[in-house]
Amino acid sequence: MKFYLCEIVHSKGAVNIAIPVNEVLGIGNKLFKAPEELGIFGFALHEGYLYPIVTHRGIENPIFKYFLILKEYGFGITRVLQEIEAVPTPLSPSTPTQRDKHFEKLTEYTGAIDYEGNIYYVYNLYYVTLPRNATVAKHEATERIEALEKTELSNQCVIINESFAVELQKVKTILPADLLTPFKTTEADGFIDYMKTIPVKELDKGKFVVILENVGFRTSKLELSTGKILTHQSTNEKYLETRIGTYKLLSD
Repeated sequence: MKFYLCEIVHSKGAVNIAIPVNEVLGIGNKLFKAPEELGIFGFALHEGYLYPIVTHRGIENPIFKYFLILKEYGFGITRVLQEIEAVPTPLSPSTPTQRDKHFEKLTEYTGAIDYEGNIYYVYNLYYVTLPRNATVAKHEATERIEALEKTELSNQCVIINESFAVELQKVKTILPADLLTPFKTTEADGFIDYMKTIPVKELDKGKFVVILENVGFRTSKLELSTGKILTHQSTNEKYLETRIGTYKLLSD
């Protein structure tokens, strides 16, 4: 079986872990910081989708440079040291994980790999946690790449509700829908406070509100996409044309 041998540096040292390669969809280094109101650290970008960032449980101020993209989330790590083929030594089936609170931490691992004299514990991906105080380390090459990407934001959009699109540069933030005050009018379905009172239109009863300059859109279906921005000749309405569909651009 193949594993990624990884290191997570944190305020009290470092942990060496192994993650099964077949659990990993990809590796990314693009972070979208989440608003404080969401109560999560941020999202990792991979192939047009955002994955909530999680990491090893019980460590303080981890340093992230990369994110292993798993099925439901991005796992924050400092570096991938090696990809190897290995047979882990499993934990004893009689390990008393339920008898003493100190033993409970053993359930975070399913076994260990001894590679070139270093021990890497196979992490049980059920025991991930949402980091609150992580540091994202950037190297010079990454910053140059991000500077180039900023010139392309005019055609990078957020697809909302699988029907509409908003230019990414116009998105101020994304807030949880429980901050919404319901108040039905002809123009809006409620209001939300973000530096000012902003009317919100409900596209579905989702848990997020995408905030633009003067309006918000409530939905649970969000993804990133790039494409060509087209203008309708007769109506002057704008659309985002992508490989998988065409979406009307929402404005503020």
